[in-house]
Amino acid sequence: CNSDSTPLSVANITLADGASLNCNGQVLDGGGQTFGLLIKGTLSTVKNCVLKNYFTPLYLGSAGNTHNKFHNNAFANSLYGLTVYGSNNEFIGNNSIGNTTDAFIAAGSTNTFAAVDGGNYWQGYAGVDQSGDGIGDTPYQLYGPGNNADPLPLINPNLLRFTGIPTPGNSFYVHVSDITNPGAQYQVVAALANSPPTTLAGGKTLYLANDRLLQYTLANPNSNFLQNSASMLDQKGEAVATVTLPGNASPSATTLSGITIYFAVIVTNSTGASVNVSHTLPVTIQ
Repeated sequence: CNSDSTPLSVANITLADGASLNCNGQVLDGGGQTFGLLIKGTLSTVKNCVLKNYFTPLYLGSAGNTHNKFHNNAFANSLYGLTVYGSNNEFIGNNSIGNTTDAFIAAGSTNTFAAVDGGNYWQGYAGVDQSGDGIGDTPYQLYGPGNNADPLPLINPNLLRFTGIPTPGNSFYVHVSDITNPGAQYQVVAALANSPPTTLAGGKTLYLANDRLLQYTLANPNSNFLQNSASMLDQKGEAVATVTLPGNASPSATTLSGITIYFAVIVTNSTGASVNVSHTLPVTIQ
């Protein structure tokens, strides 16, 4: 797929063994059709896809649908966000938003719904995050006799990814993908995962903001550090911030190599009110 501002009206896309699909943020709109993606085999990979307005956007309808991976997708505005009969499939960093039921997991189906740093965002999750690390304190039990759960449900949608090689003195790119709020404004912010505030080359300072930037009140987002970090408007819910890293030339500055920076995005509506803050994206400088 190519990322485009116009949703594609498609249904019943079939993926056979070993297929790989990267939608690059493209929105696929079923217009009320039954299925979006039908997984017919094993060892397939689906990422960066947005599927909405189906009976179920993702359908693994056989016990033989195993060892498939689904990363950083969004399943929205449907009866079931995903339907799974197979086992040993991996779902990480996905978003289930606006669905009547987030997922249906059939009897005998056992799957993976989290990595070490988090699972998926489920709009139906009603748990709390007392530690403020962006992950729910209790697992999210998924509907169906399969008795599967996401052990590390994300409190906020997973909106961010990055491209490029983050090295001192160079640039890389933070991409925002949020199909649920077309026309929204996105402000990318960053903070170091350590305290007190750290001075970088050129006198630029990054502040710790609630450890992982997970509250609406973000402390001192450093706009000088992020190029193009002002609110960005994009009708398809896709925006890119260029992150220019200071060099290590100043002897009084902290050496950037090995430092982890946590990025987040504030999503605001047309009135400027905060809609949400994304799950954070940790990037380690090489």
